[in-house]
Amino acid sequence: MIDHDLLLCDDQDLSQAAGTYVGTNTLKLAEVGRMGAERRGEPMEILIQVTEAFASGGAATVDIQLATGNTNALGSPQVQLATGALALTELTLGRKFRFPLVMPQDDADATHVGVQFVIATATTTFGRCSAWIQPAGSDQDATPRAA
Repeated sequence: MIDHDLLLCDDQDLSQAAGTYVGTNTLKLAEVGRMGAERRGEPMEILIQVTEAFASGGAATVDIQLATGNTNALGSPQVQLATGALALTELTLGRKFRFPLVMPQDDADATHVGVQFVIATATTTFGRCSAWIQPAGSDQDATPRAA
């Protein structure tokens, strides 16, 4: 079961024009630190799962990024980890991507952490993702949309 307070996005619609889209929720870094203390050092990760396969009329790519910023909208974000540009053939229903939950490097002003999706080269006509924080290696699933 996924903890609602740890959701970074829930079946977020990413059928969008080229651009950068922040997940619908971000977490305060202070809360993430408290959560780590409660788990007594247990490693945590951010899991992103494709809940609707991506499609495009062109050759769109999507870069999924773990970012920190100084507002809940990740104002002036610093990318901590990224998948790099993924072809739509890699963004199939149920596909999972995992990032270790890391504290910001070289971002002293960071107050929030979240995910962002960078769509490039063309508009995506289909595509949705969910993302959440969980203990590393957990095998939780979002509920994928019917094909």
